[in-house]
Amino acid sequence: MDLKEFRKVIGDRVFNIKEEPIEAERWLISMREEFNAHLLVEEDRVRFAVYMFHGNADDWLNSEKRMRNVMDISWAQFENLFLDKYFPPISRSLKCVEFAVLKQGDMTVTRLDKKFYDLERYGKHLVETEKARARKLEGALKDVIRDRVVAVGLKAYNEVLNSALAIEANLMQSQKKEREERNQKKKSKE
Repeated sequence: MDLKEFRKVIGDRVFNIKEEPIEAERWLISMREEFNAHLLVEEDRVRFAVYMFHGNADDWLNSEKRMRNVMDISWAQFENLFLDKYFPPISRSLKCVEFAVLKQGDMTVTRLDKKFYDLERYGKHLVETEKARARKLEGALKDVIRDRVVAVGLKAYNEVLNSALAIEANLMQSQKKEREERNQKKKSKE
């Protein structure tokens, strides 16, 4: 595969320095996945990745080129260099903290699950077992849902998730019914 073919395959997935740190990581992961899917050899990966740079990312690359031969480093070295610049260790640490203190708050259980999944990779050490993942999700749930889930004693993440989803649906249905009954009483008084 040459650069022209690669560009056709991935479209306009360019990288620009304006991206948020997590978006920079996502861009890098998407490049890695494309490289793996197209069996791109190690020697071409850095060249193909930097080909997708635009704007200030090109300026950063040119600055790096003055200090080292970026085109001759391994893909793993490039990933580290890229992440240190665009998703530095402090940003990754903050994502770990965000995972550690994750709470449902006003989110739905579905949104909490997505947030859990998005942040989990930064706090892998906090959920090394399936049981630890289940407990972490339980701990993030709203009290009214968590109390009911904990009482069942589920051991797997998906069991906790499915139970929480069912409880949430039931609670929402009950709240809707109560609102309808209040509205009915209000109308009958008028």
